[in-house]
Amino acid sequence: MIRQDIAQQASADTNLRVDVEYIKRGVDDIRLEQKAQGKRIDDLAERVTRVEESAKQAHKRLNRLEGGE
Repeated sequence: MIRQDIAQQASADTNLRVDVEYIKRGVDDIRLEQKAQGKRIDDLAERVTRVEESAKQAHKRLNRLEGGE
């Protein structure tokens, strides 16, 4: 009876450890994806800034062509 209880407890402990390791790997994967997503957002923000500056310059050129300034 005691051996059976010990075996069941050992099995439960092993399952718990496996589950915790699985969760840790999942959290690590989420962190990596979040970091990559942040990098993509930063890159897009930089591109938007460049596009806005380009559009601003294009509007200035159009205004000069139309005699607006």
